[in-house]
Amino acid sequence: MATVTQRKPGVYKAQYRAPDPSKAGKLVQRSFTIHASTKREAQALADERELDERRVHVAPDQYATVGDYLVHWSDNRPDTSKGRPPAPKTVARDKQYVNVIKRHVGSVRMRDAGKGTFDTLVAGLRADGYSDRTVKNTWSCLKKALREAWRNDLIRDDPSAKARAPHVAKTEAAYATLEDVTECAGYLTGHMGRPDLAVFVRLLFTTGCRPAELLAITWSDIDYDANTIQIDKTVTEAGGFQVRRETKTDDSTGTVDYAPSIDAALDDLHTTHLRTKADRGLHWNPEGYVWPGVDGLLPVRPTSLGRRVRDALRAIGADHLTLYSFRHGSATYMLEAGASVKEVQDHLRHSTAQLTADTYLHVTERLRERKRSVFDGV
Repeated sequence: MATVTQRKPGVYKAQYRAPDPSKAGKLVQRSFTIHASTKREAQALADERELDERRVHVAPDQYATVGDYLVHWSDNRPDTSKGRPPAPKTVARDKQYVNVIKRHVGSVRMRDAGKGTFDTLVAGLRADGYSDRTVKNTWSCLKKALREAWRNDLIRDDPSAKARAPHVAKTEAAYATLEDVTECAGYLTGHMGRPDLAVFVRLLFTTGCRPAELLAITWSDIDYDANTIQIDKTVTEAGGFQVRRETKTDDSTGTVDYAPSIDAALDDLHTTHLRTKADRGLHWNPEGYVWPGVDGLLPVRPTSLGRRVRDALRAIGADHLTLYSFRHGSATYMLEAGASVKEVQDHLRHSTAQLTADTYLHVTERLRERKRSVFDGV
């Protein structure tokens, strides 16, 4: 049974002995803090944790090498801090990183993993010619996996504790201007015969939505009277193309405003949708997606739509832009028009104003310099 002592009201310290896999199952002392309203509740929680550790004992040689453990970790990802399973896109991306990590440090024994493991990985990735961003993301993937192994007592120490993350120079995000939006929408309509994609580009810019969020909306999500769109879904191509009934974060779910000038284009698009449904039958696009795919069962794939928009951007001489550039452009346009960082945070549905300020620091610094120059002659 665990020993529980009260440190202060509502806070207890629990101690017990449990097998340590890194020491061939030898019993070692464990201690942790419990927040509980009574000592009886704290004792029950401590006893439950002790029994769990004694019951789930992993043999020390089950994952002899880093490569072995990474394969297990990528196939059995733990839930996030919010108690949700990781997004399929995150799981698929981390599996790609795991394959790269295995080539460089996969043969390192788990008991020998340490700061040198991370240094070897970074050196190998840079020698292979990977970008600084990819090197940092791969390093972070290894950190997540080994820290999870440490928390589960598969290794004695946290190997990432003394490892320094590789530096990534902060670059200014490419953003679309109002002129870019107008030209791109005009080219999509006039030269490519895709007025539906022109509406998509204009909505990206005016709402500041993520492309995957906007692709998931249905006609029932649009309120023409209030000029709003309900955002509560997103699409993903990881793990099989699908529509997820949740957004990137809890703060991303909500209602966004769009410009009333887009109403006419949306009406035309809805009319075309109804005409197509009448021709193909009620089984086509039963969910009522605004941008349905060929079969109508799911929205059009983001990669497919993105290729067509990039073709239009190249044609107008804006090949440095991507779909996400319209979201960045929306925030930049608001800031240059005098909106506060808090207003832009609400517009983009960022979790914190600090995230917005850090992302668009280049814009706020440019505006600050412009403001100073106004008073140069004083």
